[in-house]
Amino acid sequence: MFLPSLPPRKAHSGAESALLPSANRLLSKTLQPQRRSADSCTSAVALAIAKNEPPTRALGMCGVAGFASWSGSSRDRDEDRRVVHAMLQMIAHRGPDDTRVECTSSVAIGHARLAILDPARGIQPTRAQCPTGSEVLVAFNGEIYNHVEIRRELSALGAQFHTHGDAETLAMAISAWGAEALPRLRGMFALVAWFPDSNELLLARDPLGIVPMHWTIAQSSNRPMLVFGSEIPAILKHPAVRKAPDLASVAAYLRMPRRTFGERTLYEGIRSLRPGHLLHASLSECEPNVQILAFNAFPLAEPQEEISFADAAARVREVVVESIVKHLQSDVPIASLLSGGVDSTIIAAIARAHGCGASTFAAGAEGDDSTAGTDVAHARDVARRLRSKHHECIVRRGEFLRRWQHSIRTLGVPLATPNEIAIGALAQSIQPHAKVALSGEGADELFGGYEPAIAAIQGFLDHAHHHGTRPSAQEAAAFHLDAFSWAPGAAVSELLAPKARLAARLEPLLEQELAHRFEHAGDASQLETHLAVQQEFNLLNLLERLNSSLMLYGVEGRVPFSDVRVLEVARTIPASLLFAEHASGTTCTRTLVGKRVLKAAFADVLPPAIATRPKASFPLPFQEWMADCTGVLEGEPARAILSSAAIELVRNEPSRHWRLSWPILNVAMWANSTF
Repeated sequence: MFLPSLPPRKAHSGAESALLPSANRLLSKTLQPQRRSADSCTSAVALAIAKNEPPTRALGMCGVAGFASWSGSSRDRDEDRRVVHAMLQMIAHRGPDDTRVECTSSVAIGHARLAILDPARGIQPTRAQCPTGSEVLVAFNGEIYNHVEIRRELSALGAQFHTHGDAETLAMAISAWGAEALPRLRGMFALVAWFPDSNELLLARDPLGIVPMHWTIAQSSNRPMLVFGSEIPAILKHPAVRKAPDLASVAAYLRMPRRTFGERTLYEGIRSLRPGHLLHASLSECEPNVQILAFNAFPLAEPQEEISFADAAARVREVVVESIVKHLQSDVPIASLLSGGVDSTIIAAIARAHGCGASTFAAGAEGDDSTAGTDVAHARDVARRLRSKHHECIVRRGEFLRRWQHSIRTLGVPLATPNEIAIGALAQSIQPHAKVALSGEGADELFGGYEPAIAAIQGFLDHAHHHGTRPSAQEAAAFHLDAFSWAPGAAVSELLAPKARLAARLEPLLEQELAHRFEHAGDASQLETHLAVQQEFNLLNLLERLNSSLMLYGVEGRVPFSDVRVLEVARTIPASLLFAEHASGTTCTRTLVGKRVLKAAFADVLPPAIATRPKASFPLPFQEWMADCTGVLEGEPARAILSSAAIELVRNEPSRHWRLSWPILNVAMWANSTF
């Protein structure tokens, strides 16, 4: 049995920390980069040869799709292969360089590859068998940043390797350790593994949910099947899968736009595998039997109240730099997304100091390139300091609707935020220059950004304390929904057609999911608990949007702040060190200043104008531009979900009611193009 008890993840060794340059010599204040290739990082192979160790190879972001059956009856493998190739065609943008399918009597597994390293030998699906383990067939999507260390452990067990890729390392690790391999992995991944000897199937997703994995159970000729894929359109392409909206999820989306609510998606019966979870299926049984288990959920480290601000900043500096360096493993050019904010500036600067990220990319709306104080202007200033090859992607009003509709048609889901249109445009601009892009998602959630949200949470807690009460998980969840939703809860039912309205009342998904997360996170009267819930709930939405928007044009997104080691350190820092109130010298007003520790840790990297500017991230004036998009409201599928009142409201005054218009227009486009 490959599914033994799952131990806690091993702590990283001191050897990893020893690879870091000391903080005081990492970067000069003028941000001078090391002299390496102007277009790409130093080859991972060349570095490895110099150090006399195996090359640190990673395969690259890709896509997986396939299915498995429980019946054990004979199958038409040619037909299975044809079906999986059709499924892979739906996610060809994720892996445009190669597609491979392997079929057996129980499973059909396909892989679409974005070739970043080892083009000749890094082929998936991959078969492996460690001398101490079982044979396994593996396909995965993502990067394993510590695969060299894992390979050394496996070599000591007698494993022999024929490639330098992390795919073979991953397959051998699963062969040797089964599910216990998963907590050892540091990286972003979604994988499928099949064990021929025991006829067991495993799906797994990384702890932060950087890479997606979806699945469903369908019936084909009265035979139960498990169908899975990196994106939902691949699953829908299987002829046994029924396509219908999950109306409770659609109602939740209208209130708080996101694609997943726990394991629920916007499609009836199609599930998202939760971050840090695995799915296990024993295919030898006649009836479908699926187990969902957590192997590595968010760590709940207790804040260390005695830590000093200086020690906290030094600890953050060390772990963030180490994570960025880990994320630079590549033999192809790496670009940096640059918004002119704190997070992207730190990543771009560290990458340049280590010889990578020679190209930087910024996005904005028409007019931003000639206006002071915009993302584009600040990014241009940072790029000048970094001496990077800077590119500006300007999104124009006339292309806004076209890009929006293309994203929904290709990805099969509504967009969560308007930023995705800008990120997709950036990916298209990056694609001729690089296959990998570094981005700053996670810094705000881990280090106390989003000052207005934190101020609102603190006000909620102060009010409860003043009245001598301790908020329950349900009360905390209700507060977050009221404070941070796009649409009021009372209004959502009026936006829905009668059938959808009933489904929303029967299953309040947002309330249930947030209450579940608060129950898991701890005492809802503590600010740290609310920050932990924000980290899990909000960050997952951002990571899902980045992955889908960049992969839409075949660009792999890497997120050094969204790393398990960085998260572990962030969770040991008390909230009192993350932010503080700042009193104005001329007025009596007080302003919350966030990310204090992160800014202090990289004070020599951040120009003052960047360190003090308000939070922004590729903003587009979508409130105005939506006035050009109301024609998408026509269509019977949209009217089956949305009420006539909602459609008329958006048609007449889309910009005035932009918080309602954004989710309503998304649902209309999605419904009309899908059902």
